[in-house]
Amino acid sequence: MIFDRDVDFFELAHAAHKRQEYDKAIALLRRGAVMWYSSRYTSCAAWLGHYHEQGYGVRRDPYTAMQWFEIAIKRGGKRVEEGWVGERYRALKAQNLAPRLEPIELYDSYIGLIKLTRVPRRERDEVRFTDSEVRVKYYDNWPYDFSVVLAWQVVLKRAEERQADGLPEVIDESFRRDYDHFHLRIARGTTSAYGHRCEGDSYTLLLPARANCHEQLTREAIIRHAMRLMRKAAESYLARRSAEISKSSGLNYKSLKIGSGMHTIGYFIRAFKLMYLSWHVMKFPHIYIDSLIYHELCHSLVSGHNSDFYNTLRRYGGEEIYIADKNFWLKNNPPKTI
Repeated sequence: MIFDRDVDFFELAHAAHKRQEYDKAIALLRRGAVMWYSSRYTSCAAWLGHYHEQGYGVRRDPYTAMQWFEIAIKRGGKRVEEGWVGERYRALKAQNLAPRLEPIELYDSYIGLIKLTRVPRRERDEVRFTDSEVRVKYYDNWPYDFSVVLAWQVVLKRAEERQADGLPEVIDESFRRDYDHFHLRIARGTTSAYGHRCEGDSYTLLLPARANCHEQLTREAIIRHAMRLMRKAAESYLARRSAEISKSSGLNYKSLKIGSGMHTIGYFIRAFKLMYLSWHVMKFPHIYIDSLIYHELCHSLVSGHNSDFYNTLRRYGGEEIYIADKNFWLKNNPPKTI
């Protein structure tokens, strides 16, 4: 895949450089340099500057090299600025270089022929393509390589349009989640954005009918939206259940905060009568969710976890809640990501 979080593009480019396959190396460096979540994008940006300065696989272009060195410094900080990248950047900047204004023809080993035209900053990037080439208009304050990502997105979009009907491969039964108060399913929606529908405690995450780019339908993106949906369901259920328990037991709180803690799943601040619950507790069985709510509400009367506290918990929650809390099920079964 053109976009893949698990691929180390810098290592692949370095290997291609050793084989003197410069066209392939620079294509890989471009991919790594625009993937902000990659741990090697700073190295890719620095090497792109080196490639443009020396003319490896491309026409020598000191101005574009200076732009890539500047990007590497901004991303890598002082450590990069004090090294060879900063030294080359300062040397090129002192030359008062001018950008190339003529259209650029670039051959990408993955896409084919790309024709790039520099435009003023006030204008918008634009991508047009035919069967034989891709035309890109790009901002004049970025290296032209950076806008090649637009061409990749166009190619991916074309692939999506030609894709056969049906759900993409990333949708499978592993996305199903069944808890006491939350049931998750994945389905294809009818719009170009993520959505959801709810029927009681059953939620369906609706994926875009057609993704704008491959990144929109990766497994990580689906899990991220599923967790947002689960948190939304948790906020509704925990607020309702906390209010019910507070009313039936007479244990009062003033405000409820729903957070995303993985280890601290609940606490109570007596001074403000604030109760905190993590939305991850939605993955627990019903009795343990109730025991956690009773546990925190009892802290409105007793601080600490002494015998007075557990007597209070038994008096207000009953024997079942007391046993559930004393079994330390929550500690032995920490919440996990969806």
